Amino acid sequence: MPELTRGASRGIGHAIAFHLASRGASILGTCSSPQSLCQIDALAALVQDTYKSSHHKCPRVIGVAANLLSSEFAEVVADKVRDAFAGKLHIIVNNAAFMDWRAMGDLDADYVHKMLLGNVQSLVLLMDLLFKRGYIQPFSKVVNISAGMIIYAAVKSALESLTRSWADVLSLDEQTRGTTANFLIVGPTASESFLENGLPEFKEKAHASRALNGKSTHNDVGWPDDVANVVGLIVSERADWVNGTTDAVRHQVDKMSAAKKKYAVVGTGGRSSFFYSAIATEYSQTSFIVALCDTNQTRMNYANSKLKTLGHGEVPTYLAAQFDKMIQETKPDEVIITTMDRTHNIYIVRAFELGCNVVTEKPMTIDAPRCKEIFSAVERTGQKVRVTFNYRYAPHNTKVFEILRSGAIGKVTSVHFEWMLNTSHGADYFRRWHRDKRNSGGLLVHKSTHHFDLVNFWLQTRPQTVYATGNLNFYGRENAEKQGETKFYTRAHGSEAAKSDPFALHLDQNPQLKAMYLDAEHEDSYYRDQSVFGDGISIEDTMNVLVTYRNGASLTYSLTAYAPWEGFRVSFNGTGGRLEVEVVENSYVNSGGDQSFEGSLESRKILLRPLFEKPREIEIEESRGAHGGGDAILLNDLFGEPVTDEYMRAASHVDGAASILTGIAANRSIAIGQVVNVDDILVVPDL
Repeated sequence: MPELTRGASRGIGHAIAFHLASRGASILGTCSSPQSLCQIDALAALVQDTYKSSHHKCPRVIGVAANLLSSEFAEVVADKVRDAFAGKLHIIVNNAAFMDWRAMGDLDADYVHKMLLGNVQSLVLLMDLLFKRGYIQPFSKVVNISAGMIIYAAVKSALESLTRSWADVLSLDEQTRGTTANFLIVGPTASESFLENGLPEFKEKAHASRALNGKSTHNDVGWPDDVANVVGLIVSERADWVNGTTDAVRHQVDKMSAAKKKYAVVGTGGRSSFFYSAIATEYSQTSFIVALCDTNQTRMNYANSKLKTLGHGEVPTYLAAQFDKMIQETKPDEVIITTMDRTHNIYIVRAFELGCNVVTEKPMTIDAPRCKEIFSAVERTGQKVRVTFNYRYAPHNTKVFEILRSGAIGKVTSVHFEWMLNTSHGADYFRRWHRDKRNSGGLLVHKSTHHFDLVNFWLQTRPQTVYATGNLNFYGRENAEKQGETKFYTRAHGSEAAKSDPFALHLDQNPQLKAMYLDAEHEDSYYRDQSVFGDGISIEDTMNVLVTYRNGASLTYSLTAYAPWEGFRVSFNGTGGRLEVEVVENSYVNSGGDQSFEGSLESRKILLRPLFEKPREIEIEESRGAHGGGDAILLNDLFGEPVTDEYMRAASHVDGAASILTGIAANRSIAIGQVVNVDDILVVPDL
């Protein structure tokens, strides 16, 4: 995603450029003279160093010397956009300015002319030329920055009116549809220019703030990173609904929070409450639910009752066939998708076409044709999808990433990864819709997508070839008969045989499951309590996979869905040692109780074994809550105020595809008994 930052060689512009580059944007930074290009080169080196151990493609950072007071300014910058980025821009930050601090009474004609030329005319001509050449892409972001310094601010205020005009024109024009333009007023900021040229009383505050390690109070001097963080918010997908506004940097976060982001939830089964409960409570200042959508009205009514109990208030409900109507009437900014796996692609693509970004539960989808539909829709609409890989955010998994990135065991050559689902959680997949591979892709797609994503994330690479075996060895009627079982039932509710079956799920004994499923059966005949030893199971419960990766590493992986304990062991062998991880999780039934308990930790241990040294146990940050503590961190990343994540854990459609492709290839390998080349299924583009 190319980004143009005017005035990127130092101070606020430098901070903004680095912030956006750290989030994957390639940068074209302007500076006033060729002598300043070395500062942009230094920025490029800093970005390269940040990305050196990441599989994410390092963004380009390019400088161009262009004097604001030159009549050729716009042509020079636009030509560089053409040459460096093929004439495509997605973010434009207008920060450069002619600043010569003078008080009233000290002005002259030449000074005012330069103020107007450098701060208004050059920008207007540049924006006009970028628009005329078609360089501003659909759904782009424009941010114009000003300060509150007397004449400078008065001149820059002309941009406030221009910003509102651009907001209208760019958002509606066919070639730049969906583009936003916003105006940002920056208070006293301890940039190099400010420290060199600011008024004495402000410089004193800046030095006082620096003495406090940059911690500013409400009335104190800010820092370039403060401005960069706010710009990062304005150009993020979380601010797609903000257009034509004027805000002060100190109050930006509060104002953004006041303009809460609107979400529609599609699919109101068990997993949906994870999202809507968080929005209704911890994140009620930044987000709110505007609608619910499902195939089942009873289930939506239950979700509404939960929202009301949580203090959110009930919201309109729409049946699945009314999805378009829901978007048109409630105008959500994003759609949260927690439906059956095989339908994810339908709602993702349609949400894109109706102008909404998407947050989707894993797996993103279940097969290659559906995955291709999503990639095509991303390309066609410019919309975005986040895949909620919560295990990336668990502190112990992030610590593994950190250790491997540091080179503590050298280059990783092989990984052994064993995941156990016990006879509570594991069995639950064989009671529900997941038992039909047409719905879920099987556990190698539905469940293992988490684990394959972790390996992609840890090793910063992509799968290349896959060989797999898989069988139904424990669950299903045939296996029960082999064990001498003679009493069978279709579902637990109303069955005498189920009363003595330790694997039976009794919905009427759990108020939450009863309300969501038993009381809703009359609408869709979905039975949540099917026998795990019944007919109709088409997924495996015992799976083994061998994967080779583009970086030369290999993975041996196993998944067992009937283990006596829940958790995983993973070992990494490298040219400099070995890393061993063991995590034991508490047992649970999906949506059968407190969701903060689902996948919570019983124990965990990371052991580092460097070559020729004694092994040492690694200290891990304390974590609480579901999925090893990852749920809470993920929710904050989704719905909290945005911060730069040094681990880049947010997962895009590319990450979503890379994880499921291992499982899709494994399913194909099981079917044909041969090694499968992942690129033969779908070539995943670089980030």
